Amino acid sequence: MQQFSEHIDQLLDGELDPMLEQALYAELATNADLRTEMRDQIALKAAVKDDRMALVPPAALTSSVFSTLGLATGMATAGAVGGSVAWQWLTRLGLPVLSALTAAGVSWSVSQNAFTKFVAETGAQVETPAEQQTPAEQQTPDLAPDQTPDLASQVVTLRQENQSLRQELAARPEREVVREVVREVVRVVQPEVAPEVEPEAETEPEPITLAVGTSNIDIVNSIELQRDPTPQTIRLATADLALRPPARRPFAAQVRGMSLTPSLSTAVSEQSAWYNNLGLAVMYSMNERSALGFEVGNEAYPMIFEGDRNGQVVRYEQYPSTVWAGITYRFTGSVLGALPLQPYGQVLVGGSKFGPMGRMQAGLQYAPAGPLVFLLGVEGSAMTFTYQNAWYVSPKFGLTYGMALRF
Repeated sequence: MQQFSEHIDQLLDGELDPMLEQALYAELATNADLRTEMRDQIALKAAVKDDRMALVPPAALTSSVFSTLGLATGMATAGAVGGSVAWQWLTRLGLPVLSALTAAGVSWSVSQNAFTKFVAETGAQVETPAEQQTPAEQQTPDLAPDQTPDLASQVVTLRQENQSLRQELAARPEREVVREVVREVVRVVQPEVAPEVEPEAETEPEPITLAVGTSNIDIVNSIELQRDPTPQTIRLATADLALRPPARRPFAAQVRGMSLTPSLSTAVSEQSAWYNNLGLAVMYSMNERSALGFEVGNEAYPMIFEGDRNGQVVRYEQYPSTVWAGITYRFTGSVLGALPLQPYGQVLVGGSKFGPMGRMQAGLQYAPAGPLVFLLGVEGSAMTFTYQNAWYVSPKFGLTYGMALRF
């Protein structure tokens, strides 16, 4: 209820938010007490408005009071609305304008007094132009008491010469006058010296413009070219370029494939995988010939063996795929001919889950410019295993190929 009362007050004052009017009207339609309160507020605001109008003093009474106090009644008279507005503008602008005029007058007066005092103290005189002076003033100097007639005549002569020089300079162009002054200064400071050698070629003199104050000066500059008769010797030097060997890359990562054929034949099929017959190695070059590394690979070996089972001799055949790993050593020979081909031999000692194994290979490596090395050779391997305290061997022979990246 209190909230809607505030909304009624804001509505009568014209300050209610339009979004809240709909809720107020809906509440007024259903709430009789709220409607009564709204009527009371309307009556109260009307009474306050009437009281304000009744309390305004009449214009005649206001004028009489101001007249009794000895004040002007132009602003208090209700009928002199235009006069009150004019008076307000006068009161606002009159004081600043009057202050500005007063300040200007005071400044002018002070400046005149200061100038008069300066002239009186220093005895300065304002010179008049030569064109405004009379001939008598131009010819007759002001003689001091101690000056003689001869000195006066000399002063007159000097003034006449000065006046004639001024007229002559005024008649001539300023550029020519400055040019003559500059030439005279150059002649005095730098005397002419005869050249010792006759110049062979002379360039066309180029004018140079110099800015002196607000005038331009044209100065002619001459450039002389002379030939030196002394013969000049040019020495040809040969550059001794030392071919630096390529940077040594001690490490190499190698990947190779194997195409080996087993020497044992079995009726069992080989277990295959995508990583079969593949070897990965990391090599370290101890010097230009020897390298040591570690290699791991995956390969299938046939296994044929016999054993005793329940008093009978049984023959077993299987062809499993197994992972092997070992330590490998490689020896590289000298370069063959002009091509970067080098023979190499390599051995590996390692093992698998079935038993120890060994590998040997020999071939050629091709090392073009760069870190790449290509391998091609022949290889033989053998895997050993045991069954019932008996040792068996599964050998394989074939080709190997791959590539290495040195770093």
